[in-house]
Amino acid sequence: MSGLTPSSQGPNAFSPSSGGASLEGYFYQLDVSILTALDLVLAKKVAHEIILEPATDEDLEADIENEPGALSETITLDNYRLVLQCKLRSTGPWKHEELTRLLAHGKKRQPARERLTDPKIRYLLVTRADSI
Repeated sequence: MSGLTPSSQGPNAFSPSSGGASLEGYFYQLDVSILTALDLVLAKKVAHEIILEPATDEDLEADIENEPGALSETITLDNYRLVLQCKLRSTGPWKHEELTRLLAHGKKRQPARERLTDPKIRYLLVTRADSI
């Protein structure tokens, strides 16, 4: 039972410690990365590769090529870089201040807020609320 601490739900109930919660977040990121790779590279064939933990310190990036338009398979869009940021939350819905802080985060890397000004970059925040 290492990594577990007694919870407020009763003397016999346990909840993950901060280490366990971090590990769950990493497993969640791994699941999202695998599903994204299968979808973009194998199923839709719009990317040749995905990059896990790229130099930009994001979670995942992929260059999307010749993606068909939403209404027609014959219309193609410009190529762009898809950037995924995976977050497992146990503290409820995102608040405006938290999203603002997340977009501004980055000292070694360029903050998402600045990267979003590039029309060739599209961000996707993948989040799951955890009820532990």
